[in-house]
This record gives sequence, C-alpha cells and structure tokens, in this order.
Amino acid sequence: MIILPYFLWTCFSSTIGNMEGILFSHSGRGSKEMHDCNGRYPYKNIHLYFLPVRAVMLLTVLILLVALEPRFLHLGWLILHAILYSAAFPFWHDGTFYETRHREEPERHPGRWNHQSQTTTAKFSASYLFRKLMLIASVAGELIIFQIIK
Repeated sequence: MIILPYFLWTCFSSTIGNMEGILFSHSGRGSKEMHDCNGRYPYKNIHLYFLPVRAVMLLTVLILLVALEPRFLHLGWLILHAILYSAAFPFWHDGTFYETRHREEPERHPGRWNHQSQTTTAKFSASYLFRKLMLIASVAGELIIFQIIK
C-alpha cells in the first residue's frame, strides 16, 4: 500500500503535464510569433503559478505516505521521499506535456515524449536522457527504502 502515494504522484505529474500542454497550445505560448527577436517569450513566466499547486500535491502525497507508514514521520525520511518524488516529476510531466503539445500542434515538438524544448520559459528544463535517469534513480531509491523498512 505504501506505493500508492508514488502512484498518485505519477498520475498527478502526468495530468498536470497534459493540462499545461493544452494551456500552452491554446494560449499561443510557445508559438514563434509570440517570441521576441532573441527567441525569448516576452510575457510573464507563468511557471511560477504552477509551483504552489505542485507543492500542495507533494505535501498531500507525503501526508498520505505517513498515514500509510507512520515510520516515515521523520524529517529525514520526508525530505528523502520529497527529493525522490521530485526527481520523477519531469519524466512524467514533461513527457505528457510534449505529447500533448504534439497532439495539439503536430508540427511542434516532433520528438513527442522524448522532445526537448529550445524555447521553454521554465527555470529548469531537462533533456529526455536526464529525465529518464532521474526517474530510474527515483524508482531505485524508493525500492531501496522499501527494502530497508521491510
């Protein structure tokens, strides 16, 4: 049962990536016409508005984790799980984001799930390889923890 919070985090990451993909596609954000001559998006970085939603969801899944396994009610365990969950986020979020953007605008993001944007306004953007490595590290870390507490 303690895999449930990780599963919910994965579902949230994918869902929010899909929602943001639709938002960016329909708002015109990311289209070449919306960038200045330096290739930058001239409007406010809306990623800052997404951060509180992600933080609340991360806190929610950590509370669920502690409810399912009270031994994790320790700051060290909570920080470790927060890091491992956060490491998995870009794989699911960015993958569904790029897949959605491709579905909405087929000429954009040709790599689909594997795509790496050159015009992102995000403060942190990882390549597909790095996203995949972070996911592997996240899953491995969680499996090791589950073996430790077993």
